[in-house]
Amino acid sequence: EWDYCALQADLKMASVLGAPSQEEVVNRLRGMARRCPQFYPAILELGLHQLSRKGDPASVRTVEKGFCLMIELTDPEHSAEEIDAVVENLERFWRFDVSRRLLEVLGERHRLSAALHDSLAHAAARLGDLDAAQRHVKEALRLEPGNKDCWSNKGWYHLMGGELEVAGAALAKALRLKPKDPVVVANLKIHEYL
Repeated sequence: EWDYCALQADLKMASVLGAPSQEEVVNRLRGMARRCPQFYPAILELGLHQLSRKGDPASVRTVEKGFCLMIELTDPEHSAEEIDAVVENLERFWRFDVSRRLLEVLGERHRLSAALHDSLAHAAARLGDLDAAQRHVKEALRLEPGNKDCWSNKGWYHLMGGELEVAGAALAKALRLKPKDPVVVANLKIHEYL
């Protein structure tokens, strides 16, 4: 943990001390993972660094290993921010396949929150599985019926599927929940265009 904190400090102080090279960061993370094979923060970060550079199956396995350790060793309610950060990083790399798989693993072991169902729906939609996207956004809305983001996403997935009437109803509900929301307004403009 001390080594990991030192690495994070070095990265934060890069403007003053000079940034460590990507190779140095990866080597330090590898060393931490070797010394403490259950220290999931280093394993996850190592996998994400490798994924951003290579995207090979080995980097995906490293991310999966770190994620599985995290959900095994922590309470998901307390690690929600860490889970969100992993999902956001994977989405930033356009690895919706990995994000979806990790969220499905999490869902097999723990109840998913509305936000995680929404993330799973997003990943499924990006992979072209609109039926799964609708199932997950439906579950998110069952958990949080007043969530305008979920209603907007539900409308968006219906737009993707060419279901204009249902899309309009979901987007109208999102707009009622948060008038003038720029994402909802933009989605409604696309709906009107279609």
